[in-house]
Amino acid sequence: MFENALDKRTKKSLLNLKYLSYIFVFATIALGYIVSTYTAYRLLGTYSELKTQIILWLIISYVVSFMIIWGIYDVIRLLNNLYKGNIFTYENADILKIIDKKIIFTIIFSTIANVVMTLMNGNPIWFLLVWFVFIIFLVVGHILVYPLALLVRKSADLQIEMELTI
Repeated sequence: MFENALDKRTKKSLLNLKYLSYIFVFATIALGYIVSTYTAYRLLGTYSELKTQIILWLIISYVVSFMIIWGIYDVIRLLNNLYKGNIFTYENADILKIIDKKIIFTIIFSTIANVVMTLMNGNPIWFLLVWFVFIIFLVVGHILVYPLALLVRKSADLQIEMELTI
């Protein structure tokens, strides 16, 4: 009876994380695409001489938003596997590695974009601070996801060895 209650709580937690992931996708779409497009449109009307910087900023916002949404898609795939009871599998390890690669790409892209925008005098100091905090969160994500992928892969190896010995 206790195991069933634990399973129900675990499944409920996984469903809550899945719903939270969908909310995060909608928030990213709202902020990354709708708000940034509206802001760029307003800025282009006011500061037409900064057209190049505004368009570059918009492109950077679109790419980073796309990478975030694409990464969340993989998180949802992982949550679906966990919900089915597939925990220590090679598929989950591969999903975690894919998420890690997307994090690394976003770190590199964001860093290069910020350097280019700074050299073009297109980033105010507060914007650089926001991007720096964003990059720190991505680095922390990488530090957490990469070892987790290795752990899941090793656990899948051990699980297969254990099944073969039985």
